[in-house]
Parts: sequence; C-alpha cells; structure tokens
Amino acid sequence: MSGSISEIRVEGVRTLTKVRLALDGLTVLVGDNGSGKSTLLECCELLRRAASPTFFQELHDVHGGLGELLRVGSPHVRLGARIVPASGPTLDYELALARDGADTIVDEERLVEVSTQNTWILTRTRASAQIRGEHGAAVAVPSIPRDRLLLTAFGL
Repeated sequence: MSGSISEIRVEGVRTLTKVRLALDGLTVLVGDNGSGKSTLLECCELLRRAASPTFFQELHDVHGGLGELLRVGSPHVRLGARIVPASGPTLDYELALARDGADTIVDEERLVEVSTQNTWILTRTRASAQIRGEHGAAVAVPSIPRDRLLLTAFGL
C-alpha cells in the first residue's frame, strides 16, 4: 500500500508539550539545540513501530521506555498520524501511553476513517476495546494483552 502521511501529532514527549505538524512535500525541521527536532523524529519512528507486534518491547529496548519519553508533568505520551493512502479513505491513528504504577499501558488508541462522519474503525481505552465489525456494528474485544496494541492484535 503506497500513500503518504500528511500530519504528525505529538503531545507530552520530552521538550514537546503539544505539536501538530502538517507534512506536504518537503518538510524541513529547523531550530535551536534542545528545541525538539530529534524528539519529533523519534516520535515518527515510534509511530512506525506501532505497526509492529513487538511495539512495547521496542519501546523499552530502543527508546528507553516511557519514563525516558514522558514530559515532566504530562499524564501521557500521545502520538498521532493522518495517513492518506493512494486509494481508499484517509485514516487517523492516535495512541496515548501512560503509567500504571511501574507499567506502561495503553491509555487510549483509535483508528478513524476521516470522512464527514469520522467513522471509527477501532477504539480502546484503559477499560474497554471495540472494533467496527461487518456492516458497521461495534464489536467488543474480550481481552487485549497489556503488551499489545489493538492495531496489531488483529494483524491490521
């Protein structure tokens, strides 16, 4: 599947309080040392890794875990991307990771088909998870392991 990412969203990561970056053609990051350029690139890598079934292991091994990423005072790390495929609907993916004691958990996760009605495809909170089934009906997901994203739990 070819296409492009038209927007990256980052919240609560190191020096980045809340960033929404539109991507169109060539995007150049310029700024002072410590302003968040490398952090933004690392967030792009984290979003790429979200498609991996070993995301949580890679989060720890490659990125040092949530503790290394979480901005002081922020309740979560939130990452999002708008995906524009070559054909088919535009999609929005968003993931929020938080602490539960010493554990990293999925605070929220959702994949939405961007349209006039913004139809969700999958949605997850700390308490529940649902996917949109055949004919658009919501189907509760019985149990997703804490170390798996809903996005990858079903091979999406």
